[in-house]
Amino acid sequence: MWIGFTRRRGRCVIAASEGIHDEQGTPMAVVLAEKLGRQVERDSHGNVQLSGSGVLGDFLGDLIKDRLKIKPSA
Repeated sequence: MWIGFTRRRGRCVIAASEGIHDEQGTPMAVVLAEKLGRQVERDSHGNVQLSGSGVLGDFLGDLIKDRLKIKPSA
């Protein structure tokens, strides 16, 4: 749906919270990193570093760029 909109309008905005997770409770940053063959930063306790890192936006932009062959804008 938004792919067609993007092609017609030339852009699409996606907003996502850093703390979103999948049905199993895995942070989406981890899910996207695995799909991209990348790793996420972890703190000294082994928790995924989310706030302030911008990693979710970076991974989401990379996935869109790779899969849909469109240029994302942060």
